[in-house]
Amino acid sequence: NVLKYNGEPVAYCVGFIVNDIYYGYQIAYMDSYSKYALGKSIIVHTIESFRNTNVNVIDFGSGDSDYKKCF
Repeated sequence: NVLKYNGEPVAYCVGFIVNDIYYGYQIAYMDSYSKYALGKSIIVHTIESFRNTNVNVIDFGSGDSDYKKCF
């Protein structure tokens, strides 16, 4: 998924789906937009994209990044 502002890509989330599990691989955003919490926004956008799929589990991997605490 890609999040755009004024037609410019400002954040993205890359992952893959195996059976009913989404495995998040990489999330990135432009630092100049960090005050807008684009990392969290792209995750919400990604989760919303699973609405009409068979994804039941989201796995962002190990670690204790701040965004993982929110979700």
